[in-house]
Amino acid sequence: SHQLIKPIYYVAADRVKQDLPYRLGATMVSHSKSTKDLVKLPFALVQEYREFQKTHINQEELPPIEEYQDAYEAEKVKKHLSYKLGKTLVDSVKSPKGILDLPVKMGKEIVGFKKK
Repeated sequence: SHQLIKPIYYVAADRVKQDLPYRLGATMVSHSKSTKDLVKLPFALVQEYREFQKTHINQEELPPIEEYQDAYEAEKVKKHLSYKLGKTLVDSVKSPKGILDLPVKMGKEIVGFKKK
């Protein structure tokens, strides 16, 4: 009578950091230091997106994040400004109205983040 041993998954935080929202958000944060950086931002985002498409593991092949021993770490990462900005961007580009609302939503995320 063999019991099925469930694998133990760790590094939930890394998984979130490898995901598109975090990567795009981190790109935005790193390019917000100067006007020169901001000008390059759209290109940097496109490049990061292409890189993501090339390197990311198909999410369906991975276990649900709740099964990770350290799933709470993923929740912490989702509170980072990088993740919030990236998530806003990814969600917004799904609709034309979303794209128009994007600057306002980004502003709200940044202001909300600074208040904490």
